[in-house]
Amino acid sequence: MNELIEHFLSEYVINPDPQYAVLLKGKWGCGKTYFIRKWLKTLVRKDQDENIITLEPVYVSAYGMASISELKIAIDREINPFFYTSAGKLIKNAGKIISRIALKTSFDLDGNMHDETTISASLDPFAFFKSESEEISGVKLLVFDDIERSQIDMKQLLGFINGFVEHCGCHVIVIGDEERLGESKRVFEEFKEKTIGREFEILPDITHAIDCFISEAPICEYLQSQRDFIIQCFVASKYDNLRILRQCLY
Repeated sequence: MNELIEHFLSEYVINPDPQYAVLLKGKWGCGKTYFIRKWLKTLVRKDQDENIITLEPVYVSAYGMASISELKIAIDREINPFFYTSAGKLIKNAGKIISRIALKTSFDLDGNMHDETTISASLDPFAFFKSESEEISGVKLLVFDDIERSQIDMKQLLGFINGFVEHCGCHVIVIGDEERLGESKRVFEEFKEKTIGREFEILPDITHAIDCFISEAPICEYLQSQRDFIIQCFVASKYDNLRILRQCLY
């Protein structure tokens, strides 16, 4: 099942203007974050041109965030122009590109333009992703994880996410456990229709997860020799929380 979701997401990101977000749901510890991070690594980057900003997927976790401004700051950290130039080269050019796009930008250049050059910028994420500048390449993909762990009002959160979907032409993936939304669940179900176009449930990939866990440092040959028995015990437990399993094996 998870392989089919990966295939769908790979098709989704090449849609030039999807106009809907994808919801990945599942129980805590089922491997949602692991799944999306593994899939993001499959998005092969093209060779970067030093004269353009190459977009990469923006992953943010809403865990513990209490306001939209905090979420914007998290996105800002991901799209700071310094990280979109090859090894920090031609930072001045990146600054010029960004300054034409961002509404709120401030730069600190040390004057000699050597490797120690630093740049700090506060970007308007909507202005950035809405831009159709030819000096920006790559897929406009944002991933919002842990929405059930956010303290942001659900209407505000969905409205913020919808702005990227509807007005910026972005590809957006929302991740969370609907059953853990508490009082926000009713609001989420009521308003998600405008933003969410497809939903998928992530299932624990027990075999692959255990293979990864027992190959992590510190490697234990005994655990590796008991691989099949570990799988049988975990299946028999009917708990399905891969996070707890990893902690136990570690």
